[in-house]
Order: sequence, then C-alpha cells, then structure tokens
Amino acid sequence: MHKLVQLPPKSTHPEWVISNCLKYAGAEGERAAAERIGDEIRRVIEDTEKVTIRVQQDVNKRFDKRLDDIKFWKNEANDKLDGLKHEIDTLATHEARISKAIEAYNELLYIDQQCVLNRQRRIGIDLVYDNAEKELMKEVEVYQGVIVLLKRTKEQATEQLRLARKAKYRLEKDLEDKFVAKSIDEHNVELRTNSSGLCFNPSAVKIPGK
Repeated sequence: MHKLVQLPPKSTHPEWVISNCLKYAGAEGERAAAERIGDEIRRVIEDTEKVTIRVQQDVNKRFDKRLDDIKFWKNEANDKLDGLKHEIDTLATHEARISKAIEAYNELLYIDQQCVLNRQRRIGIDLVYDNAEKELMKEVEVYQGVIVLLKRTKEQATEQLRLARKAKYRLEKDLEDKFVAKSIDEHNVELRTNSSGLCFNPSAVKIPGK
C-alpha cells in the first residue's frame, strides 16, 4: 500500500494576514530608517559644506591679511634698500676721496721731508736752524697728523661700507624671500577644491556629487 505524501501544514488566513502585516511593518520600518539615515547624511553633508565654506573664508581672510603684511614690509624693505644703496654710493665716494687725499698728503709730506734732508746737507755756517726750517718741521708734523686722521677715517668708512653692503645683501635676500612667500600665498588664495593638479589625502572624505 502506497504511503500518503504528508503535506506541510497550512497557515490559516488570519495567520497569513498577520505575517504579511509584520513583513510590511518591518519593511516600512527599514524604509523609514533608511530615509532617516538619508536625511541625516544630507544634513551632515550640508553642515560639512557650511563648515568648509566658513573655514575657507577664514583661511582666505588670513591669506589676504598676510598678503597685505607682506606687501607692507616689502615696500618698507625696498625703501630701506634704496636708502642703503644711496649710503653705499656715498661711502664709496668718500672712501675714494679719502684715498686720494692720503696720496696727496703723502706727496706733500715727502716733499717737505726731502726739503728738511736737503737743508741738513748744508755745510758750515749755512747749516742753521732758522724759521724756514721751523715752518718745514711744523708742516711735516701737520701732514703726518692729517695722514693719521685720514687713515683712521678711511678705516671707519671702509668698515661702515662693509656693514652697509652686508645689510644690503640681507635686505635683498629678505626681499627675495618675501617675493616667493607672496607668490605662494597668491597662488594659495586662488586654490579651490576643484582646482586642477590638486592631490588629496587618500583618507580624505569625498562627498558624492561635489
């Protein structure tokens, strides 16, 4: 005798209705949860955009302030540099004049010293210490004193010239650095998130559609 195939138990209609209601309720709950998550994501995106815009505006303000500061100090440095260049030219001119004056007084001193030597070669009664020789000796002393003073002045001028040239080099280097800094900051001010050539950190969060 063949065995009867045992059919699975059948649900009642009320059970079927309840099951469907539970499934629909679960699906609706998941849909509502997904919608809430979607709303939260949109809110986070909007808040992030607002914060990003505010931060970018603050950064741009700081860049603008820094650029104004750089321009101000660049102008100040240029004014100082022009003054230094004028001072260097003046000092160089003075140094050259002092050198020529030292040469001139050395020639005068040499002439007077030769005159003194020549007078000392006189013989007999002519070997006399007279007013002319006294004046010559005074001139020798004066010329010697003037030469010492001129040499000291030249040393001071040379040292001042060295310091001025050193300051000029530093100012020129500072101006060069300020030009580089100004160029970098001007470039940074123009940067946007969609600017070409930007490389983002791999861990940076990317907002779809932005």
